[in-house]
Amino acid sequence: MAGGMEERAYKVLTGTFSAAEKPKIPAEIVRVYLASNGTDSVTERTSFIQNVYPRLREYCRRQYGVEFQVVDLEWGLPPYQSLTDDFKQREIIKCQTMSSATTLIVFIGQKYGNRVLPTSIPADEFEKIKYALLHNKRRETRRAFLLDIWFIKDENNIPAVYIPTKVKLDDIKNSIQSQNNFTKDSYCPETMEEIEDEILRQLERGTKLVYEDGCSRKDNSQCYRLSDLEKNLQIGLDFCDNLNDKCILILRKIIDLHNYVEDNQTPEFIELQFDEIEEELKPNEESQIRLEMMKSKVMGLIGKDNTLSYNVLWRYNDVINAELHTEYLNTLCDELYGRLKVQIDTLLPPATKSFLPTDELAVEVSKHWTRCFDVAGRFYGGEDVLNKVYDYLRTDSSCLFILHGPSGSGKTKFLSKIATDTYGLLGGNTITIIRFIGYTVVSSTARQLLYGICCQIYVALGLDTGTIPVDLNHLQRFMHHLLNNIPQQYTLVIYLDSIDQLHSEADDRYAWIPDKLPLNVKLIVSCYSEYNPLTTRLFKLAADADNFIQMTDFKPDDCAVLLFHFLNRVKRTITDKQLLAVKHVFEKCSSPIFVKLLAHELKSFKSFTEVDQLNLPTNIEEALKRLLTNLENLHGRVFVGKCLGYLVSSNTGLSDSEMEDILSLDEEVLDDVYRDYQPPIRRISPAKWLYLKDNIEGFLYSYDTDGVTVNMVKHACFIELIKRKYLYNIDIIQKQHSVLADFFLGSWSGIAKPVNSLTASERYVIAQPLTFDYSGLVRFNKRKYDQLPRHLNRSGRLDELNRLIFFNYQWLYNKIKSLSLEHIIEDFVLNPSQEASLVKEALKQSQSTIKDDIDNLGPELIGRLLPYYWDSVHIRRLIEQCKMDGCRNCAFIPNIPYTRTAGSALKSTITCPVVPEYFAFVDSDKYLICKAREDSNVYIYNVSTGKCKDNIFASNGDLYTTPNGQLLIIVDHITEAVIKVHDTKTGTFIGQIIPQLYIDNTAGESYSLGPVSLSNDTLCVIAMGADCSYLCIADLVECQVVKMIWLDGKATFCHIKPDYRQVFCNCSDTLLGYDLITYFQTCNIQLEFNPKIMVFSHDASLVYVGSTESTTVVCIKLSNFTVDLLFKLNVRHELNNHPIQDICVARDNLKVLVRGKYDILVYDEHLMTLYSQIKRPSDIPEEFKLPKSHFQELVFTDAQFSSDSSCVLAVIFRAVYIWRLEGEMVTTVQAPVGMITSLLVAKHSQKFVTHTDGSAEIQVWSISNTTVNKTSTEKLTGKVKKIVVDKFGEIAYVQCDNSDEIGIINMKSGLLIGMLTHTRNVVDFMITPTGKYLLVTINPRLSNSAVNIWDTEKRKVIKEFGNAVVKCVPCHEREQLYYMCQNEISYEAPYFLHSISFENSKTLQIKHSAPLKYILDDPFITSNDCFLVVLTADGYQEKSGQYANLEMCVFDLQSNLALQRYTPDTISSPTIIQTLIALRPYKASENTVAIIYKSGESKIDDTDNDGDGSATGLCLFHLNNQLITKVFHPLPHAVSREMVASYIFSNDFTFCLTDKGTLVHLEARKETNLRFTVPCILCVNDTVVVYCNDSILYAIRLTDKTRLGKCKVHSTICYLKQCPDDSVILVGCTDGAVLSYTLSNEGIGDTGISWGNDKEESGRKSITWDKLHSEDDIICSRPPTVTCHGPQDKTNLDQIKPLPQMLRPVSACSTHSVINSKTCVLM
Repeated sequence: MAGGMEERAYKVLTGTFSAAEKPKIPAEIVRVYLASNGTDSVTERTSFIQNVYPRLREYCRRQYGVEFQVVDLEWGLPPYQSLTDDFKQREIIKCQTMSSATTLIVFIGQKYGNRVLPTSIPADEFEKIKYALLHNKRRETRRAFLLDIWFIKDENNIPAVYIPTKVKLDDIKNSIQSQNNFTKDSYCPETMEEIEDEILRQLERGTKLVYEDGCSRKDNSQCYRLSDLEKNLQIGLDFCDNLNDKCILILRKIIDLHNYVEDNQTPEFIELQFDEIEEELKPNEESQIRLEMMKSKVMGLIGKDNTLSYNVLWRYNDVINAELHTEYLNTLCDELYGRLKVQIDTLLPPATKSFLPTDELAVEVSKHWTRCFDVAGRFYGGEDVLNKVYDYLRTDSSCLFILHGPSGSGKTKFLSKIATDTYGLLGGNTITIIRFIGYTVVSSTARQLLYGICCQIYVALGLDTGTIPVDLNHLQRFMHHLLNNIPQQYTLVIYLDSIDQLHSEADDRYAWIPDKLPLNVKLIVSCYSEYNPLTTRLFKLAADADNFIQMTDFKPDDCAVLLFHFLNRVKRTITDKQLLAVKHVFEKCSSPIFVKLLAHELKSFKSFTEVDQLNLPTNIEEALKRLLTNLENLHGRVFVGKCLGYLVSSNTGLSDSEMEDILSLDEEVLDDVYRDYQPPIRRISPAKWLYLKDNIEGFLYSYDTDGVTVNMVKHACFIELIKRKYLYNIDIIQKQHSVLADFFLGSWSGIAKPVNSLTASERYVIAQPLTFDYSGLVRFNKRKYDQLPRHLNRSGRLDELNRLIFFNYQWLYNKIKSLSLEHIIEDFVLNPSQEASLVKEALKQSQSTIKDDIDNLGPELIGRLLPYYWDSVHIRRLIEQCKMDGCRNCAFIPNIPYTRTAGSALKSTITCPVVPEYFAFVDSDKYLICKAREDSNVYIYNVSTGKCKDNIFASNGDLYTTPNGQLLIIVDHITEAVIKVHDTKTGTFIGQIIPQLYIDNTAGESYSLGPVSLSNDTLCVIAMGADCSYLCIADLVECQVVKMIWLDGKATFCHIKPDYRQVFCNCSDTLLGYDLITYFQTCNIQLEFNPKIMVFSHDASLVYVGSTESTTVVCIKLSNFTVDLLFKLNVRHELNNHPIQDICVARDNLKVLVRGKYDILVYDEHLMTLYSQIKRPSDIPEEFKLPKSHFQELVFTDAQFSSDSSCVLAVIFRAVYIWRLEGEMVTTVQAPVGMITSLLVAKHSQKFVTHTDGSAEIQVWSISNTTVNKTSTEKLTGKVKKIVVDKFGEIAYVQCDNSDEIGIINMKSGLLIGMLTHTRNVVDFMITPTGKYLLVTINPRLSNSAVNIWDTEKRKVIKEFGNAVVKCVPCHEREQLYYMCQNEISYEAPYFLHSISFENSKTLQIKHSAPLKYILDDPFITSNDCFLVVLTADGYQEKSGQYANLEMCVFDLQSNLALQRYTPDTISSPTIIQTLIALRPYKASENTVAIIYKSGESKIDDTDNDGDGSATGLCLFHLNNQLITKVFHPLPHAVSREMVASYIFSNDFTFCLTDKGTLVHLEARKETNLRFTVPCILCVNDTVVVYCNDSILYAIRLTDKTRLGKCKVHSTICYLKQCPDDSVILVGCTDGAVLSYTLSNEGIGDTGISWGNDKEESGRKSITWDKLHSEDDIICSRPPTVTCHGPQDKTNLDQIKPLPQMLRPVSACSTHSVINSKTCVLM
């Protein structure tokens, strides 16, 4: 047994138990039968419906997650309508077996109840009674002949019974008259009731005589005198296992009832008889005696504690009046509610605060095993099929086993039977797993199914389930690996029923099934027999023909045996004559479901039914129609149609209580049912649905799910007929789904629903909140989550579907939390609109984050949908809900879009462990393989998700793939001589090819491998020598060289023709062709140039040849092995004398693309007509400098046709431009900052891949999935080191670590609107408060270039000077720049204060004359820009490593930089200041600084010990009056300058945060460990600390240490910055991303978030290039380039209408650069 697991649980999870040990699942219902006489308690039971049941239904759902149902078969039926005793007794027994708590409520008034004739009497008992009556002739038995008139024998019952005949009253009277003439009796009844009473007396007398004659051991005569109520009570009490806790007795007495015996209503409350002596009506004495006996018996069994007694008075005509008996009814309802609540609390398991079961896996497995045993218990026949499967289990088969057949063919029964026999058959360490697909919510989707099975296997093996992935793609791979690695000592058997019904978003839903199963793993599945791509895939996996079993029809004789099996289960049979007629029918149809349908009809046939009256159906369709017709005759067409329609429409079934509520909301049903009778309230009678359900129980199955027991229609053929018969048009479908939607919305809970235009009536249906909250317990309304989306959709209520489901934060949050994200994503299939698709995509993009922490749902949705805030009302509403409701779960609200947003052209980003250099699509573009030359691993990624599918170990070298993607060809780049062949799936080394071994190299010449070309089984490669070359042709299967062809000259390429019949290469300027079968030369064409470019049309009929050194293209026609020079084209003029760079052919072969450096030419297929000419956009400069790089020429580096041949994709720098073939630009997408070196366009989809130089990331883009390409946050080139924000909080300036760039980011949109690059890495920078001017300091390479002053609006350097790095001192409001600078780079050189001001585009620079030798801390300016403060020293002690003579220097910025120096001696302080440690600005007051100092006073306690008996303190010093305003002395512990540098002080300096994660209270001298990490910042008036750990952002409220938020930002965080609005936080990441969040919390107040004042304009707002110089600007040797807006709206290519060409506007702003600063601006 695994891990000490409980034995019973282990047996359930491994399937190692017998039928007697099968798991029992706790019932999820409290089902109570209410027994009463009906007519005497209508008011009370109506009051229960109004005031008791709804409260208990709500209580049970909230507290225990179970359903509460009352079965009151008397309420709502007309007084003249009654149900059979058999049906009532079946319902009583169901309540006893199904209910988890109370099972019976008994209501007894003063009426004993009706006594009715039995519906059947066992033949043996009946015949004894008849015999006794006939042989004991006396006056009391002379009417025994009535038994023969009334009853007839039915031998089709097992055992045989006598049943009442359908005899008319007149016929009975005639028979009585004839008998009276013979017996001289005067008996002359007038009504059926009198006749039935006499028959009951005869049965009672006969039973007594049987006992007196000794033919019976017990006197059962009283059985025929019992009332209907007492019979039911006997059943209910006899079957109850706990009378004291499961039954309640209600006694009610109308104390003045005897005063109203003459009233017409009295017989409804008490039995009366006419006293012939006193000639008046009196209560029936016998009934009252029996009533008292019954009450006494019931009270004795149930107990006084569970008995409620009431005395009431007769009230006018209503007797019990709802208004006049208000006090009585309220008391009754309250006490009944209280008593039921006590019993429920006593018997149901204790409530927990988890909304999940204690052991969810065990419960799920138990549900399937319970169904398995139930279905297997009804199995009969089919031994040949069983034996085949048993043989499969015993033998060494490595394939799966498939049972397939049409609906109703018995697949599920066979599978269940085999599963129950598995342990007995195999024994030992067998693990048996069974799942019925769709039976439970968890077994409906591929992800949950596979996760559950993996968990079950792991638990059975004693392994930790924490390592099992949750993502579907990872799960499929994990399951595949798990099945292949089951320990040999175990045998694993998995049964999956209806596997073809599994919902999955995976491309291959069966990818988890290995091609060959291990011998100790068996997989048996069933599926529908209809062939489709899914079943075909399954059949391929089951390679052995013996592993298929087609579930065929039975033979007629087998059908007869099966028929008797069905009939015997319900204690019925048929006569031989009837069987003969049935066998004739079986010759026409012998399907198992037909036999079942026939048995359902035949069970009502009597033995005396003539054969010619059978009129049997002859096929399944006819039998089902007959079934529905019979139901309609019994219950009414409207009622049957609605009930079955609701069941089918629900898709996952409805419980009894749900069905009652739904029918009560359907006016058409109520009008039909209550045509002649109106109940006290407008609600359906419970008996109506339960009676119909009882009639079709064999065609329904029920199971417990989400706290209810639901009913579902069993067979697909039955479901289809119901749809055709009752759901045959859209209006009916929408109406039914609308009623279902109303119910699951709770629209009419507590509200009167209109009956017509004049009246309305409450239906007392249950409420449907999203969650049930009770005393801290939260349960989720999973039924609502499961049902509502489908019904709103199918009812056409799309506005509610959007508002309540798809764009509702609370719905999304709660459903994901209660079920899963997969359930939400599946719902979006119902709404294919663009808006819903965007939300769906956002959820899919956020999948891993949400699964880790559901509280991140709000930030994730906002961050990925923010670009659509102004475009979509629904998305705007959703974002606002995320903002308001989501902040309760996570206080971080994104202000700018995330890097990857929904609906953007960027579909996924693949992050490779290495910097890849080779790329290829495989498997119809589903996967991308990539490799680095120096790495032996080949990485395979899912293009759609960006996730790694596999990692194959191969070889180092250059990568190639065969056209079918099955082989990897790797050319050793070191030796340049070896070609290695690997299998793509496994990486298995197949062989190697060394062409040089086949070269006669007697001269010892060296040959290197050149161009490679591949077919699926052939490799052609050029072996290049100094003067000659060889064409090597090799067989990839055998890894052998089959031909070496010597070429007398240099060869620069080789290409295999697309039909794989020829290979072409060149020998200098000659084009050669060779047959790949005979190796004969087929072509020899002299060209005017050395060809380097060769491309074929896709039908292999044309080939185009060119050279990167020429402007000529040659078109050659290919016909079999005939080669004709068709056309030569010189494009010198079109390309402006630039040579051709590449040639590309469209996939439809109709267009040819010729790429030059600055132009792209599109020709027709024969190069006869220039279709269009695409020029490089005019706003692009000739060259550009990237950070940490050199200037590069900006030309077209790649150009290809889209997969549908409708567009041209061209690359310039980091942008991919998309043009129509006509030359009109469609859109532009921009990769991360860098040079795109690879563009790969998919052949089978509208996707393409880009890769930038030196990056490990690969971008996957789509050009067809979205209408508008929305912008998203962009990244800089390195780790963020510093962020500075202008005083408006709108623009952020970002410095990256070890980089020469300053990025400029618009914080409203998150777009990179500029990048300022420099000649050396940036050391520091600052801006003026408005951000208009920027100072950047670098380690200069040239003189006078250490400092650059930028005009950020004009994007140009306006001043460049200095030879040393400066210390920046930014202002708060002054539009000036202050800095401290040395005149020369020397440790001993003093610093001087400099200021720069700006007037009329001129700069004014001032230098203060006072030298400052050592600057020990970052200088700062007070909050009102009045003083500049700096901590200095005038000496340094090398031995001690300490600075000497520290002083605080204060420059008065309002008085011409007047300098005031403060030493420890000149600072008047209550404590003795020995030395200054650090200075900090005091933000809470202007002109005040905080001084951290070391005191010469003695220590106070050990915490102050600084090692020398001194203490450290902090004081607040006012610069104007030069006074100490507050002192914190001593500090909790000694501090140094290095320690203080990492501290974060509150604005009022009452506390600080240390780098150890502690909160130090300076005044109280206490420390609190908050366990936060650095970097961290204080926000929202110092009430919240924000910190990070890896990629997670945390916020803690300091007042109560409550965590306000935990937000994943998708990049490793390295820098945090507080904005001027201190609730806004900027996050810098190691990958160059900068994000912005607003911190929102109800305890903090308003979020302060602004979503923008104006609607975002269409098109991208980032800047693509730096600004071009104008004629007035100085022209530099390497001129800066220009930034400009570009058309970024992304449109479906197939929906584009011709538009005039859009020219990108050139900015009028100019650029200036001095000779020593090669600067530029980039986006």
